[in-house]
Amino acid sequence: MADSIYSYITDALGYQIHSSHMMITASIADEQQSQLLQLAEPEVVIHVEQTAYLDNGKLFEYSVATHRYNRFKFATEFIKYN
Repeated sequence: MADSIYSYITDALGYQIHSSHMMITASIADEQQSQLLQLAEPEVVIHVEQTAYLDNGKLFEYSVATHRYNRFKFATEFIKYN
């Protein structure tokens, strides 16, 4: 797979994507997160949980990522298709 998973699923496999859901939360880093993200002291981290479904209702993506607050940027674009 050379491009995005979304392109692969729609173009190569011929599935239709129904929806994608994202939840963004913040918390104080635990000990393991502080170590992995190289935080000097407990700091705020951003958690991004994402799920995506095909038009037949099947889940095809579930991901959870944790980011340093000072290196996290969120941008989105909404396009209405007729």
